[in-house]
Amino acid sequence: MEDEDGEMLVNWSHLNHTHLLNDAKQEGTFKSGRWGTYTNPDLCFVTSDKSNQPLQTKRTIQNLFPKSQHRPVIVDIGINLPKINKPEISRWNLRKANWDKYTKYEGENINRINPTTINYTTFIKLIKTVATRAIPRGHRKNYLPCWTKECERLLNEYKQNNSEASANRSINLLDEERRKRWESYVEELDFTHSIMKSWDLLRKLEAAHPVRKED
Repeated sequence: MEDEDGEMLVNWSHLNHTHLLNDAKQEGTFKSGRWGTYTNPDLCFVTSDKSNQPLQTKRTIQNLFPKSQHRPVIVDIGINLPKINKPEISRWNLRKANWDKYTKYEGENINRINPTTINYTTFIKLIKTVATRAIPRGHRKNYLPCWTKECERLLNEYKQNNSEASANRSINLLDEERRKRWESYVEELDFTHSIMKSWDLLRKLEAAHPVRKED
């Protein structure tokens, strides 16, 4: 802040124990109709916790609002965990399949079916029956990727005493676990032998960071 108004704003923030939400990587909140440039005249301050740390927040800048040069800003206060909602669709769990049981039951019954086209439906029913007996089915519940017991403990600690330090440790630990998984995943990639897996990763990265055209 290089002028008198800026100094007054800084002093006001210190006196009221607030912190300015600012991310230099985010786009501006105001688009000049004349010059087409973006600036950040819309400031947002958050209060501090008992440890004089800013409250856990997430600031999101939306697209331009109709008939306005200001872009809406959404501020979420509190821990924002990336929860994955899985549809409750039952799937075969091949990792827990009892293949010995599958092979035995199939071998005992498949010889009873003559290998003709008219018995195709009967054959399919047999395969489904064998799979039902030997392969468990179920759906994955909602979950947090890379969430650990230590993250859970820190989250419960945050809920009990509202300590931002516990919340920050939980988030940092979650980020660390994600980084480890990412490094392990990248190290195992082989564009020579597992090309489908590699392209699947690239498609996911493009979906997570789409290219946006300027308004």
